[in-house]
Amino acid sequence: MRLVIFDIDGTLVRTGKTNQVLYERIFREEYQINLAELDWTQARFSTDSGLMPFIFEQARGRPPEPKDIAKVRRLFKNYWQEYLATVSPRQFAVPGAAKLLAMLREQSEWGLALASGGWKDLARVKLGGIGVKIDGIAGAFADDAQARTRIISLAIESARRTYKTPVFERTVYVGDAFWDVAAAARLGLAFVGVGSGETADDLRSSGASLVIRDYTDQAAFMHALDRAPVPVHRDAPLD
Repeated sequence: MRLVIFDIDGTLVRTGKTNQVLYERIFREEYQINLAELDWTQARFSTDSGLMPFIFEQARGRPPEPKDIAKVRRLFKNYWQEYLATVSPRQFAVPGAAKLLAMLREQSEWGLALASGGWKDLARVKLGGIGVKIDGIAGAFADDAQARTRIISLAIESARRTYKTPVFERTVYVGDAFWDVAAAARLGLAFVGVGSGETADDLRSSGASLVIRDYTDQAAFMHALDRAPVPVHRDAPLD
């Protein structure tokens, strides 16, 4: 059996700048922190669990307390639910994503896993916005680790347990950002980029040699999984 691992934000759902806007709103309203004023060159992680300590250390000189993390998670989830009530699944989904996941869950040649830098409850809300339930899908999230490479590794371990196999013949990671390319390169995983325009250009300049626009052509995507190479390693400032 082979394994395909999907990032979520930007890869399966069109989050765009909404994550950033909602994050900025929460920290501005609840903590009087202007995220634009922080020195983001010092950030080590691009994940929800990795950004929280960075923001609090930069702005407050201390790590976040459990109550801070709980508050941000709760508000982030609530704001996302409010936002998704204003958009249609067609607007929010990367075209073909829901049908592709349904197909992958029904066949037996490829195992399916999720590896998101976001918290699991947010992943549930976002994928629920396109009619996809994550229950039963192998995966790992920001709840499990701060580093994206560690999250992907944990997703592979989760898939091994789900599919009861000690090793996969081939593993492909699918993502939409430069840190996804870098993570795949560091882990020695084949990589398929998803995006168009500037996103596609950024993926290619980051080392991805195979980039698709979306999932409307399932046969083309499955062919891409078969021929995708491990990207050329290029250092990225965020994990």
